[in-house]
Amino acid sequence: MTCHMTRCHLFLNDNVPSLRKAFEYYQKSADIGEVQRTNNAGRCYENGIGVERDIHIYKAFEYYKKSAGMGYAMGVYNVGYYYHYGNGVKKNDCKAFKYYKQLAEMVYTNGMYCVGEFYQKGHTVEKNIEVI
Repeated sequence: MTCHMTRCHLFLNDNVPSLRKAFEYYQKSADIGEVQRTNNAGRCYENGIGVERDIHIYKAFEYYKKSAGMGYAMGVYNVGYYYHYGNGVKKNDCKAFKYYKQLAEMVYTNGMYCVGEFYQKGHTVEKNIEVI
């Protein structure tokens, strides 16, 4: 029920009190281990949805990493992206590749694309266009 209420607040009401309420529900859902809402709480911190934007992105990254640890594909992608671009964390292509590869193994096309780019450009892996 919490998940559905959050969606209603976010998508039916585009005003600040509703966005704050949506964020509160995302946090409550994250606290009880609801994986998608954990990732969404990170998105709220990253973009300032219902909460002051975390300019250092630390809180967003924490929520993304938590959802990735629960096997949520978008969480895995977000953590890989943060490492790849140094968004709120120290840039680390080895860690980015690890998360992108995990995502590709989950048969998630964004992960496959990112892994392919790493091989094509030779980021942390030997450049090899014929791998795929």
